[in-house]
Amino acid sequence: MTRSNPPAAAVEILDAAARLFAARGYEHTSMDDIADELGATKGRVYHYYRSKADLLIGILTRGSTALIEAVRPIASSPSSAPQRLAEMSRIHALTMMVNNDYQRVAFRSLNDQLFDGRGRRQFGWDQVLALRDEYESLYLSVVAQGARAGDFRTDDPALTVRALLGSLNWITVWYRPDASSKSPSAANQIAIDFASFVVAGARGQAQMSISSGEDLPQASSPPSTGSNTPSI
Repeated sequence: MTRSNPPAAAVEILDAAARLFAARGYEHTSMDDIADELGATKGRVYHYYRSKADLLIGILTRGSTALIEAVRPIASSPSSAPQRLAEMSRIHALTMMVNNDYQRVAFRSLNDQLFDGRGRRQFGWDQVLALRDEYESLYLSVVAQGARAGDFRTDDPALTVRALLGSLNWITVWYRPDASSKSPSAANQIAIDFASFVVAGARGQAQMSISSGEDLPQASSPPSTGSNTPSI
């Protein structure tokens, strides 16, 4: 069994684990809980996944692979950089909502589970991080092309991509797929709105004059309330 393309029976286990990890948290979910969610024995779970950590890696790999496969054709299409970035961002935002369990688990786990208690990278995470880097590189390529063409206002495409994906990934924090108002069409409209927002930011269409920070007080000083306070 490959992590990127598991059989249907293994996907059913991943789906159940993703639901529980998203609802309860990784630490508060046991293999017994996952078996109960499936209405099966633990033996069925262990047949495909030897541990809860292995299940987590499977969830992250499946979620990342799905994003890459959806976005890669758009990134390499002949459309303009802004058009490609807009559609890539729409797909990403929509995925955060449609596959909310998987993506919420991914958002939490990259920070919480990446290292063990001694700061060492846990087994199996190299593949997850390689997939993350591959995905980010698709956005970086498009933003860099757009910057060279004058479509995007940025001197640091990598920073722009981090800001863009950070905004889109945060959807997993506040979006609740069980809310009655969140119909498929409503989710797609949210995705369109987010895509428009992040592309406008990359193009500098909503830029405002911000102080360089040279007049800010030192960290040890109380903030000034006088005329030197930076304004936006």
